[in-house]
Amino acid sequence: MFDPADIVVLKDCRRRCDCRASLLRATKDLAKLIDSTWWQIGGSKSRRDKEGDHSWRWADIYGECRRDPWAECLCVVTDDGAVQGAVNYHLDAKSLASPEHGAVFVHHIATAPRNRPWLVDQPEYRGIGVALLAAAVRHGYSLGLEGRTVVPSLPTEQTRQFYENRGFIRIDEDADGIIDYELPPDVAQDWLRSLGYLE
Repeated sequence: MFDPADIVVLKDCRRRCDCRASLLRATKDLAKLIDSTWWQIGGSKSRRDKEGDHSWRWADIYGECRRDPWAECLCVVTDDGAVQGAVNYHLDAKSLASPEHGAVFVHHIATAPRNRPWLVDQPEYRGIGVALLAAAVRHGYSLGLEGRTVVPSLPTEQTRQFYENRGFIRIDEDADGIIDYELPPDVAQDWLRSLGYLE
């Protein structure tokens, strides 16, 4: 059985050093904390509204996830109790590149807006998205999916670069500019090895 309880290493941008955070299964309280605190960052409302995840309600995402045995919702939480990022994925999807194979499908993944350098002058932490995405890939690998992971990318350059820099391949693009990416098994396994999850 996959146990997400893990310590992840983030970069503390203010102190300019590494720090440890917890990778945890989401709870109702953590989801509510995201909804009540993430977008309290000040700055331009129009800039915040342009973020593709601005309208996501993590309490609803968590509620749907809780009722589905194939769904998972994880958070990265720092020692101060703040949620720095969250991911929601399904483990019963099909590969887009090889439909005869199963895959993880990442529905939602986001770092707290206070960690986005294009939104705030001084981000607090880096490395959250990598920790969350690696957890989804690792979970799928543990179930025999070989690391195949599908994710639809919001139509921003930062998001696309994030996936392409990790070896995700463009599979399809819809009329709204959403690109479906997939992580091939060989790339997934090399990535998990580089992170110390596989030998």
